[in-house]
Amino acid sequence: MHTEVSFRSLCINMCIPLPRDGHWENIKMGKEVIIPPLTSNYTGPASITLSVNDKKKEGKEIEKKMPTDQDSDSNFIEPINNNTIDKLVVSAGKALRKKENFTYDGMTRSPRGELGICVTYPLLDRSLTFMNLLIKEIRKRGHDIIVKEFATYVIVFKQELKIYCREKTKRVPSNDKWRSHVLEPSGLLLLKLDGLYGREWVDSINKKIEEHIPSMLNKFEEEAIRQNEWQANAEKQRIQREEQQKIEKERKEKHDQEMEAFRILFHRAIRWEKSIILRKYIAELESMLLKDMPDSDNKRKYIDWARKKAEWYDPFINAEDEWLTDADLKVVELSNEKNGYPFEYPFLGSSDNGNRFFPSQNWYNR
Repeated sequence: MHTEVSFRSLCINMCIPLPRDGHWENIKMGKEVIIPPLTSNYTGPASITLSVNDKKKEGKEIEKKMPTDQDSDSNFIEPINNNTIDKLVVSAGKALRKKENFTYDGMTRSPRGELGICVTYPLLDRSLTFMNLLIKEIRKRGHDIIVKEFATYVIVFKQELKIYCREKTKRVPSNDKWRSHVLEPSGLLLLKLDGLYGREWVDSINKKIEEHIPSMLNKFEEEAIRQNEWQANAEKQRIQREEQQKIEKERKEKHDQEMEAFRILFHRAIRWEKSIILRKYIAELESMLLKDMPDSDNKRKYIDWARKKAEWYDPFINAEDEWLTDADLKVVELSNEKNGYPFEYPFLGSSDNGNRFFPSQNWYNR
């Protein structure tokens, strides 16, 4: 039996123009109406076969009829021919007719791997017919539709747009003390495009959801273009960000290199200046120690030792030393920065016996 909705779907599939709003009222009032001509490039079937059932016998029981085990293999829509039904719709129809898919509120929800549909049983055939028509129009535009896990996606301009078809629900007061309200099916079919810039199309008195298909396709393409532009802009910003980070990294590396080079230059200048002071000190020490002749040979050895250390410390000479290394040089510089020395030499006698500048142990005399 063909309902008004299924008959309208057949007309749309065969490119037969439908009466516009107010068509029959204008005829009753004797007004002239415009009848759109048939399309000249139609290539589909030229005829269909309609069956008539006794409405009085079945009455409203048809709408209340629940699925049986045999229903899963029965035809769920009245196709023009079997080739007009998309395989996704065939698979979803068989899965949705199984008893276990009907929940406590009378809604049947498609299982994993099937088209996203959630409707009551009376709206099942129409939802499948609508999805079949939508898929057909999507592919006419050069796009595609796929199913992943529990979601359905329209592939438009390489973008995956999530959609689902369901029956619109309304909130009604609940008699259950645990819930203030429940969701009750309204009998209106709804298609939703998910996402921040999504949209819903719903049945209405003046316009069925099938008539919204051109608007749906336009919205799919508009959203796909917007996402492509956003991704292109995001990719451009990513490239710019990476280039800026590369520039900053190179600048930091150059800065660190310059800073290290300057630090070495600065420390060498300080060492050179201190080596001059050290030589002046050794020369002054030599003149003071050798004023008196006693123990002059031992003091001479100490002066020679001191001059070798000055040559080791001088950055222009960098003389090798048997006992000291570059690591010791860094310790000396670090100690100077802390205003102290890591060691002290013991001295002979008191501060007034004239020997306070000369060490007590002759470690230099080896």
